[in-house]
Amino acid sequence: MKTKNLFYLLLALPLILSSCNKTNDEESTTNTENYDVCLEAKYLVAEYWGSEYTPGADNFSVIIAENVFMMDIGGASLSEGSYYCLDIYTPITANGKLPAGTYTLDMTESYAAGTIDGTISSLIKVDANGNFITDDEGIPFSEATLVITENHVELTAVIDNETHYVTFFGEFEYID
Repeated sequence: MKTKNLFYLLLALPLILSSCNKTNDEESTTNTENYDVCLEAKYLVAEYWGSEYTPGADNFSVIIAENVFMMDIGGASLSEGSYYCLDIYTPITANGKLPAGTYTLDMTESYAAGTIDGTISSLIKVDANGNFITDDEGIPFSEATLVITENHVELTAVIDNETHYVTFFGEFEYID
């Protein structure tokens, strides 16, 4: 019996080890072998803040989540997983929707279009009971690039000396 289980484990091992290389985007040419953490997120939610406090740029809070979670008046009900929380600045939009573009980490609080606010963007991890594994402020990014296209997001970030590659394919959800 042990030999049979070992046999099945050895058959499954290539699938397990290659899981980081899976993608829904057949045209993707990204080599994911260069990353410490690869994640295909199941949920992306954005909240539009406008340009009142950031003249010349619109501000969005974006959460790219490993799993779907519920937002309600009392806040979020978080499920187990990783939550990449970003505060980004985009060109002024007419419709309050995330515009396509490339955004890079900015630690200077410039609030310039095309940047991710490095002073408050972070990774938050939650256990199976809904408790924070990280503190509620999360683990800050030391490097990050976010690429947004229609219905597709790629985040490459260095967090605690590990390079994370996160993708999301699908409709973006918006909070009014």
